[in-house]
Amino acid sequence: MVTSPRSTARTAPGRLPEIAAPVAAGDAGLSRIVTWPNAVTVARLALVPVYVWLLFATPHQVAAGLLLGTLGATDWIDGYLARRLRQVTTLGKVLDPIADRVLVTAYPLLLMAHGPATWQTVLYDIAWPIAWIGLTLAWIATVAYVRPAREALSSGRSGRTLG
Repeated sequence: MVTSPRSTARTAPGRLPEIAAPVAAGDAGLSRIVTWPNAVTVARLALVPVYVWLLFATPHQVAAGLLLGTLGATDWIDGYLARRLRQVTTLGKVLDPIADRVLVTAYPLLLMAHGPATWQTVLYDIAWPIAWIGLTLAWIATVAYVRPAREALSSGRSGRTLG
């Protein structure tokens, strides 16, 4: 059995210790920041520059594709952890969709379109309009998240007590 440093609850071997306590009745747990699902989402966002570097600055496009697939699969993981560990947070509700949009502005299509085959030229012509639509939607979503993110940060700060 493993004891979490933040609680006295014990977890079975193979289970993640809780970073934050499970959500009790109401929205008290929504203001938490340090949770397993948020850590997964932050890792996804942090690896996006590595993906871009692999894709455009190295000859390792296959590695870039594999990393993109892995990052896409972790979207399911952070959602599962949030529900399973009852660690749904306001920050997670904002960060997760941003990470999704960053990862899916047509990158897989652009990656597959890179090459000399005729079908790749057609795919390239299809991928760019999809990429622009995805990028536009990502910016719209980002702008839409600014106000709720500010409100969440403001309410979190005002809820803190000194001492």
